[in-house]
Amino acid sequence: MIKKIVIIILIILAVAAIFFGSYLPYQKAQLFINAYRALGSSQQFSFDDFKTIFDRALNFYSPVGQEEEVRFLGNQILDLVQRKPPEEILKKLQIYAEETIGISIRDSRGLNYTQNFLILGGIYQMSWSFYKNPADLEKAISYYESGLKLSPDRPQFLFALFDLYRASGRNEDVKPVGEKIMKFWPSSFQPLVDVKPANEK
Repeated sequence: MIKKIVIIILIILAVAAIFFGSYLPYQKAQLFINAYRALGSSQQFSFDDFKTIFDRALNFYSPVGQEEEVRFLGNQILDLVQRKPPEEILKKLQIYAEETIGISIRDSRGLNYTQNFLILGGIYQMSWSFYKNPADLEKAISYYESGLKLSPDRPQFLFALFDLYRASGRNEDVKPVGEKIMKFWPSSFQPLVDVKPANEK
């Protein structure tokens, strides 16, 4: 009797392992693949269409794969932003990115993902480059600074902040970042630390 109970328990555990460890992650990945294909095949793709298909994938429960797919979504949003959509669509994409990638940054496990800061910073930096909204510039700087605190030597944060500090006139911040870049990558561009801020003649 005990042997039969043990066998039944082992079978249940094996089925649960397959379901949660293989089936659910596979289904979630398939939903993202379908969303990506739908996005690529459509000639005219509205924001509502974009949100609907990616929400379906994001909201599908799987014990693994969520963080990777959030980053994938972030890259898709960044790709759309790079196409310079109308400003009203751009704002919707920003909000959606904040709602999805921003929540992932504040993961319940207490983890922080610097790649997500980089993606969000890139979305706002690109938005600012198109429409020159000061709020976008400040958002980009804020995300890059947050990412730099977690990954102090990551070059993408340093180079982006160097450019944005100059663009925003934060002269006191330009040189320290430039000096740090020169310390790790002296051949990047010379003479970096002597470059004047953008608003100086």
